[in-house]
Amino acid sequence: MSGVIITAALTGAVTSRMDTPYVPLTKHEIAREAAACEAAGAAVVHLHLRDAEGSPRLGEEPFLELVEEVRVSTKALICLSTSSWGTNAGVDERIAGLTAKPDLASFHVGSMNRGEALFLNSPEYQRALIEITKRNGVKPEFELFDLGQLARAVEIHRESGYAEPFYAQFVLGVKGGCPAEPRHLLHMVESLPPGAVWSVAAVGRMQLPMNLLGLILGGNIRTGLEDNVFLRRNVLAPGNAALVERIAGVARELGREPASPEDARGILGLGKKPSAKGEG
Repeated sequence: MSGVIITAALTGAVTSRMDTPYVPLTKHEIAREAAACEAAGAAVVHLHLRDAEGSPRLGEEPFLELVEEVRVSTKALICLSTSSWGTNAGVDERIAGLTAKPDLASFHVGSMNRGEALFLNSPEYQRALIEITKRNGVKPEFELFDLGQLARAVEIHRESGYAEPFYAQFVLGVKGGCPAEPRHLLHMVESLPPGAVWSVAAVGRMQLPMNLLGLILGGNIRTGLEDNVFLRRNVLAPGNAALVERIAGVARELGREPASPEDARGILGLGKKPSAKGEG
């Protein structure tokens, strides 16, 4: 099996300081966490932006500042969230941060009842996201919550002329989405198009079991405080890097070395890392 891309989902839209005092909120905290996660074995950092009170932030300028700060701190690939979860943001606000030209952007292909709230991902959002990602050279990471969304993502990838490989991030165990069970992950993996690259994330206590299954099946994995705040039962993870370090150690025991950022670029078909401001 090849090396494994570990993605660290650092912040999310809902993990709060009441859940864990270790969740990073400011751009400086997020940049420090990103660097620590790269050192622990992560090749990709998945970023949301929050305000000082913990509410999600969107918009061009805040994301430009965040991406610049993170690029100074780490060589890890940057995946920016385009989710509106926890906000009433319109399409323009959701995609504005992609002018910062991250390596990857989350792409949501279907609306769903996520618990008691609607997670809205309209065709208008999808069309706008296709246009801005292609204009700025950003690869879509299709964030998929069920099998039907996988079928739609494959269709969008083909019709939009995105470069190969197709990249899927399966997010399991979210209310309203596919349960985090081995049979469901197996079915989704078997339904991928030839040559696809995939990763798996799961929320709460199912994060580690699904990460382990992902490793065994030859996929990539996502961990981090966005999805789960515990290192073990009733023990908070003292930051994202502890979760990365744990799963990186397990990967090595299974004979799968964590991919470096440069390895990940090759696996995902990406070009050279953009320079941080001030670099030659």
